[in-house]
Amino acid sequence: MKIKALLSTTVLPMDGTYTITRLGITPDVSGIQHYIGHPYTKSILESLDAIPSDTILTGLGVMGLVTTVSMAIRATLRALDLITEEKQNRRDEYLNSKVEVIYPKELTKKDIILLTWKEYIPAAITALLTIGCIVGAT
Repeated sequence: MKIKALLSTTVLPMDGTYTITRLGITPDVSGIQHYIGHPYTKSILESLDAIPSDTILTGLGVMGLVTTVSMAIRATLRALDLITEEKQNRRDEYLNSKVEVIYPKELTKKDIILLTWKEYIPAAITALLTIGCIVGAT
């Protein structure tokens, strides 16, 4: 049997007839995350090298922050390429137009958002997961 996580709960028996049996061996819980809040139980598990879940979630939160920033920068670079391409298309359309147009149509903020919002979806998802890790760690 492979242990994936360690949980603790308090059982309040209604009938008072429960038996506790000792395993006879100490299970290997090194590197397993635990969700134990009771100080004594927590200290026993950590002496066996179990990892508190808040440590793991904090680490994931830090990694998520760095990843979110990196993804947002890449998304911005792609978005800038899309904006430049759209401006060039509008200039070309203006130059090739047979109808008299005084100036090419400029990109509005709405046009820019509609053009580039999809580039930021991965960064937004990563940011939400990072927030979940940070909140879960506290």
